[in-house]
Amino acid sequence: MMAPSFVFQMRHSHLGSLTLRTSATVFSGVSDYSIVTYMPGDQRTLAIFAEHGWQKLVRNM
Repeated sequence: MMAPSFVFQMRHSHLGSLTLRTSATVFSGVSDYSIVTYMPGDQRTLAIFAEHGWQKLVRNM
């Protein structure tokens, strides 16, 4: 089963504008339980997350 995902923008009081993407984990056999997480939705937000240690930033060699 595919879970829907969407991108949205928000303004954080200290970090400024952030673009986030939802990601849902759905467990097979358990239809009433899922986990929704928020991931960086663009390069700027990814860089902010990496700067704070929340996400590993992988640079192309």
